[in-house]
Order: sequence, then structure tokens, then C-alpha cells
Amino acid sequence: MTQGSFIISLDFELHWGVRDVVSVSKQKDHFLRARDAIPEVLRIFEEHDVHATWATVGFLFARDKGHLLEHLPEVRPTYMNRKLDPYSFLDEIGDDERSDPFHYAPSLLHAIAEVPGQEIASHTFSHYYCLEEGQTEQAFEADLRAAAMIGEPFGKVTEALVFPRGQYNPAYASALARLGVRTYRTAPSFYPYRPRRADEENLTQRGLRLLDSYVPIGGSHADTPSPDPSGAVPLRAGLFLRPYSHSRRQLEPIRMHRLKRAMREAARQGRDFHLWWHPHNFGSNTSENLAMLDAVLAEHRSLRDRYGWPSWNMGEAAREAKGQA
Repeated sequence: MTQGSFIISLDFELHWGVRDVVSVSKQKDHFLRARDAIPEVLRIFEEHDVHATWATVGFLFARDKGHLLEHLPEVRPTYMNRKLDPYSFLDEIGDDERSDPFHYAPSLLHAIAEVPGQEIASHTFSHYYCLEEGQTEQAFEADLRAAAMIGEPFGKVTEALVFPRGQYNPAYASALARLGVRTYRTAPSFYPYRPRRADEENLTQRGLRLLDSYVPIGGSHADTPSPDPSGAVPLRAGLFLRPYSHSRRQLEPIRMHRLKRAMREAARQGRDFHLWWHPHNFGSNTSENLAMLDAVLAEHRSLRDRYGWPSWNMGEAAREAKGQA
């Protein structure tokens, strides 16, 4: 039996990930609290000896606006939905992290890099949407090359990739090989999670994903990864660590039971279980969310002691999968 592992990846994007949905003026306190929570998340990771991948939007690496502008790709997407275009928004951002902590994060990235087991990876340069109308393979390649360049001080960040909003595009397989991507996160096999454009989303799909957080209608989401034809290793997502909700607080024990049960099943079977969320999810109900994370990682520690089920970041999990193959 293979050993399997507990994998954590975080979509580190701050306002860039929801720029088309909400204005920063309405969420300033939320994002500031989220930034404050990141050192606490790192403390909890270190306390439990947990490894994680921080898939980071390339814009956040910039020291200042001049540094960002120097790294803009020449080829950019021309989305049919202009709200999705972050380049049209650049005139509205501040000059650096001190004046605009919602769109720059080099200090947080340095803090992450200092904690053992933390991998800084890519969430593309511009929070690139790989399935929306107006994107092209050429623009995607240019975007990821820009991400590699601006992230270079932190290593080969594009070797591990998380697609924004889960929009994995199989037409980009050859581009991933050319770009040196060694592992990427894919969606659970349960159909409500299937990659799709934003205009293809509906309430039924969202409702089923929410229900799956409480009741295992999609199964355990355990995975046994293996390399794809290009040699990269797709790592299937497990559950989204939904943030604590006061309105559903009576259901929290059910949600935690569902998550821990999925973890136990994967550990017993020697398979992977991949938990993910966004750091900005902890910007509200921060203390409750940190307590929830601590409880989940305590469960992992118990499973590690009982089954030898390790904690790996995406790069480590991919190397192990290739070794098993």
C-alpha cells in the first residue's frame, strides 16, 4: 500500500481574487484582518509540523508599482467580460505594500518563506482565467512566464500551480510542459466541482458543493495521484475548508465530522487528501477559523502518529507520486 499524505494548498490572492466581485472599499477591514491572520496560520502550521503550498498571484510579489509594471507580460488575455481584466485596474492600486496592503504582499511572502515546509507556488501572474472567453494559450504562457520572473527570488514558483477558480484547461497541457510545471491542483471528480466558466455556474452546483461540505455526497475525495503524459502530477483537490459561519454554527460539528472522517479514510487507505482554502477566508470570524484549523491539524497529528500519514506540500506530494510511479 502506498503511504499517501495530507496535502494543504492555499490560494493566496487577497483582493486580486475577488476584484471583479467586490470593491476593496467595502472589504478593507476584512482583508486587513486576513493579513493579520497569516502569521497565526504559520504559527499553527509550525506548531503541528504541517507543510503547505501557498499558490500566490504574481502581482502580490511586487515590491512597488514600478516593479510590477516592469514584469507585465506583452501578451495579455482579452476577456469578453471586461470585468475580469485586472490590467484595466492597475491605475487604481497604490504604490507599494505600505500604501496598499490589499494588492501587494512581499513582507508576508518573506514570512511564509521563513517557515519550514512552506512552498511558495503560483496562482498565475494575474489571476488568469483559463476557460473564460478571450483567453488564449499564448497569453497563458506569457502570464506564467511573468509569474516565474517576478517570483524568482522565492525559487521556481511555477513548478507548482493552482488554477484560479479551478479553471483547469486541458488544451494547455503542452504549455504546462514547456513552462516546467511539475504539479497542479485539479478539481474533485464529483460533477458540481467540474471546471467551468463563471457564466456556467448555477445555484444547483453551488448548493451541492455546500452540501458536500456537511454530507459525503461526493465521497471522501481521497486520491492516489500519478504523472500525466507530460510528466506533471495532477493533485486532486479534496475539500474546501469553508470559513466558520455564525448562521450555520449549529452545523459546525457535522462539517468537522465530515472533514475528519474523510481524512481518517484517506489515512487508513494510504491515499492523499488535499485540503485547500484562501487566506482571506480568515478575514471574518478569525478566532473561530484559527481554532478550526488547529483542530483539523490536531486530527492530522493523530493520524500521522497512528498511520505514518505525513504532511506534504504539493511539490513534495508530486515527487512522492513520481517515485511511486
